[in-house]
Amino acid sequence: MKILLIVFCLAMSGCKSALLEMKNDNQIKKERIAWMESELAVLEDQKQQLLYEKNKLLSELNQKNITLDELSTQIDKLKVANSKIKAVTDAERIKRDELSQSLDDYLRKIQTLNSENHLSISEKEKRNDALKKEIIDMLNEDIYLYQ
Repeated sequence: MKILLIVFCLAMSGCKSALLEMKNDNQIKKERIAWMESELAVLEDQKQQLLYEKNKLLSELNQKNITLDELSTQIDKLKVANSKIKAVTDAERIKRDELSQSLDDYLRKIQTLNSENHLSISEKEKRNDALKKEIIDMLNEDIYLYQ
């Protein structure tokens, strides 16, 4: 009888230990879920900022009277928003880096066009419009990852 009582007590203490371990595991999982939800909220905010900057730039590009300096400023803002995106996968990192490179290329093209003083006003406007169309096309194609 004493042996049965000892075995029963040992079994109960084992069950209690297992229950405490499960409770601790659940607490750790809850904390991890809370942390992941907060990280997700940060990522969503970053994504929304990038999309806001993209849409703002697209809207301004659709206006015929945006200057090269304004275009450059908007691309800089888009670049900043893109750099704040936390890329989780390799594909997201590659896409973010490609977008950053494209934006750098457009900034160089804008600087080049701005410095070409030998062009007539109409030729400069024509090249400006072509550059804006190129940027619009890039924005419509390349930012789908964040939508």
